[in-house]
Amino acid sequence: MALNQAEFRSRVMQARIMQGLGERTAYWEGYERGLRRAFLGELSVSNVEDNQLWEAADSSDSNERERGVGYREALNH
Repeated sequence: MALNQAEFRSRVMQARIMQGLGERTAYWEGYERGLRRAFLGELSVSNVEDNQLWEAADSSDSNERERGVGYREALNH
C-alpha cells in the first residue's frame, strides 16, 4: 500500500490521538509503525529482523501481540 503524504499524516495523527486517549495503546503504537513502513516503502536489509518482530502475532505478551496486529493492519489498509 502506498500512502501519499497527506493521508500518512492524517492517519498518524489519528493513531496518536487514540494512544493519548489510552485506547489500545500498544495496538496504535504498532499501527503508527506500520504506517511509517507503508509510507516509506520497502525495508532495508538491516531492518528485516525488526520488521519480523513487529509482525509477530504469536507472542505470549499481550502488548506485543497488539502491536503486531496494529502493525499488520496498517500495512494492509
